[in-house]
Amino acid sequence: MVALAGCSEDPATTATPATTSASSAPVVTSAPPVTPSAPGTPGTSNRPPAGTTATAAPTGGGSADFQGIQLVKSGGIAGITETTTIKRDGTWTAGSDKGSDRSGKLSATDLAKITKLAENPQLKAEGARPWPTRITCNDTFTYLLIVNYQMIKYAACPSAGEPPVVTKEIISLVQDVTS
Repeated sequence: MVALAGCSEDPATTATPATTSASSAPVVTSAPPVTPSAPGTPGTSNRPPAGTTATAAPTGGGSADFQGIQLVKSGGIAGITETTTIKRDGTWTAGSDKGSDRSGKLSATDLAKITKLAENPQLKAEGARPWPTRITCNDTFTYLLIVNYQMIKYAACPSAGEPPVVTKEIISLVQDVTS
């Protein structure tokens, strides 16, 4: 998953929280630019009637806020790099620089667990932690976790400081459900 910088929002599209819906998904209202429907007929347009809305909903079993997870594990005595990606619908792919590619789909229970951990507000603080300038463990694994477009780094080494609790839970669960 890659976050794009420099993207702009279409001013004719706005997202507002749903107030009368039982769902927690946002309500998206979109209005295309006004264009005359026929030459010489001022004041007419192809704009949909006021109040027309479309409701955005997740395509899988996760919540509307869950955008997916990517985990990159690198290091160790063999110097490996493994990347696992879980999409919001629960489909996943995993592979390494050694060529062992796998894929699958999470159960609804596993997707719910990962979604719940991904929405934990503690992740923001874990992502803001300073990265140590010196790690003194040989053959340690370093993890780069991207959750809902937020990046969290973690080295499995005591000199790297206190381990991030929620990040470690996510890493463990991702490795368990995709192996």
